[in-house]
Amino acid sequence: MIQKKLRIFGLLFVTLFSFSLFGETVILKNKQVFKGRVNSQNEYQLTMTTNEGKAITFDKKTVLKVVYKDLNEVEVKKIIQEEEKKQEAKNLKEEKKETTTTTDTKKEEKRRWWSPVWRSAIVPGWGVYHTSKKFVVPGLIFLATAGAFSYATSTNNEFNSAQSDYTGRSTFISLASLSSPTAGGAPDGTRILLGALINESFYQPVNSAAETGNNAQRILGAVYGLQLLYTAYLGRKWEKEAPKTAVILNGKAIPEGWNFYASQQPTIYGETNKNYEISYAFHY
Repeated sequence: MIQKKLRIFGLLFVTLFSFSLFGETVILKNKQVFKGRVNSQNEYQLTMTTNEGKAITFDKKTVLKVVYKDLNEVEVKKIIQEEEKKQEAKNLKEEKKETTTTTDTKKEEKRRWWSPVWRSAIVPGWGVYHTSKKFVVPGLIFLATAGAFSYATSTNNEFNSAQSDYTGRSTFISLASLSSPTAGGAPDGTRILLGALINESFYQPVNSAAETGNNAQRILGAVYGLQLLYTAYLGRKWEKEAPKTAVILNGKAIPEGWNFYASQQPTIYGETNKNYEISYAFHY
């Protein structure tokens, strides 16, 4: 009775051990099939021992399906068809997502340093706000430029007023000095010289207003020019800080610049080929 139980236990042990050793199937994406025992696997690699005793390491990206049973040819074909349908549905979903992402990317402005500059040329401070999306510094720039412009306008109005007053007074003095028959007995030359001296004294406010107006114009030009230079400086930094976008090609994201890829491809003979790829990509 004890021997019979030992035989049954031994038969079960052999059956389970055989199932564990030879009952696992690895199907690759290129439709190759390997049978044996899976030793270990992680998100990057899968290692197995085939029924022939060969140890093979697969790149997990090349594995289509791992089934923990011994499959026949019909079952393998069925699984491959099911996985291909799943992959097609996944690819279709990713294509739709990629199309949406591409549309959103097109809406986003491609960064160029002169884009903030022309904005600040139209409205001082606008370009600085365009690069930072903050109000404080752009607001101060706008107020400073507006203040300089207001001061220049005010001094220009004062100059025009002084010049108008001078024109009226000088015309009156000139006519009075020439029309006076004697002007106290002074000769004509003396009367003309006297009128010129009086006109010169009237012209002093015009000179003062003109100098003040010129200084105001210089201040306005300096403020306006400096804010453009500052915007250009920020625009350069803003352009360099633009996020590098990646183009999706054959399901793989390819960023701008140098790219290096390494992969492993198992062969039907149990060997592993290592592939290396280096490239430089630019987007346009």
